[in-house]
Amino acid sequence: STVCGVESEADMAKRELFRQLDFRRAVTQAVDRDAMAQALVKGPFVAPFAGGLHIETDFFKPESVVYYPYDVATSKALLKKVGLEDTDNDGYVNWTSGPLSGQNLEISFTYGSHPAYALLADTTIGMMNEAGIKLIAQPTQGNAQEDIWDSCKWEAMLWRGDNEFTVPITELPYLAPISSRTPQWH
Repeated sequence: STVCGVESEADMAKRELFRQLDFRRAVTQAVDRDAMAQALVKGPFVAPFAGGLHIETDFFKPESVVYYPYDVATSKALLKKVGLEDTDNDGYVNWTSGPLSGQNLEISFTYGSHPAYALLADTTIGMMNEAGIKLIAQPTQGNAQEDIWDSCKWEAMLWRGDNEFTVPITELPYLAPISSRTPQWH
């Protein structure tokens, strides 16, 4: 959201960055979904998920899904294309303009207390580091993750696929924006 949870120019710069397709693609191509699946369950039991409607729903159409494979080199090229370059040679890309100019791209990464979340968060943080994005771990306890979610004061969040996408759709707000606060990922 460019409204909910935005309190500063720095917040707005990050929100605008997340709205750029090339940045979002850089992030998704920095994630090795096969490695993530194997971190959870060894063997051929989990398949990478491109997002959106699950393939087992009545509403899934293969032509409506674009899957970008794991490719760190492409991620780095896309980050450069959106104006993020490692100008101080510390391994992390820097903002080259705006209120965060010269600073490393640092994104807080909120996740829950379930052991699987910690494993997936550590794996994701390592993968983003390889691409030059610094995720700042923000583990939560109890209902804190939901409270942060509802406040819109988060930058990136690990959330393991809700069942709204694996069963027939029961809540349309999960498919498209209906207000400035719903859904939170909007």
